[in-house]
Amino acid sequence: MSDDARTTADYINEFTKLVYEKLSKAEFNERRRREGKGPINMVLLRGGAGSLRNFEPLSTKYRIKPAIMLGGSR
Repeated sequence: MSDDARTTADYINEFTKLVYEKLSKAEFNERRRREGKGPINMVLLRGGAGSLRNFEPLSTKYRIKPAIMLGGSR
């Protein structure tokens, strides 16, 4: 793995850990737990910018209801 790839992987791993920690303590997840629902506990990061692949929908493959938030550049 190149140094640039290692640096990128380190940042992504740190970000993913931070997201997990923040979501596990989020007020909306406490409410979901009280309601007997599973917590929202992770983000799905995928590479491949600039390419298009067909994936089996997560709702079909894992029987979940995924949510997506996107941000655009200015």
